[in-house]
Amino acid sequence: GPAEMVDDGVNGYLCKREDINDLANKLRAIIMMETKVYIDYCAASKTNVEKYSIDNIVLKWKAIL
Repeated sequence: GPAEMVDDGVNGYLCKREDINDLANKLRAIIMMETKVYIDYCAASKTNVEKYSIDNIVLKWKAIL
């Protein structure tokens, strides 16, 4: 699920389920980020996304099979 892909506060935010105020607060935090922090945040997201690329998933399945 999302918790496997998101490192809360590092490359994204995990919001409390059905908590619109928590979602609003997290969106506000992203909007208010300093540019450098935002760039680092995006870079961390990209690195994490690469772990779940099709190529990496196929390699993991081949290792299992």
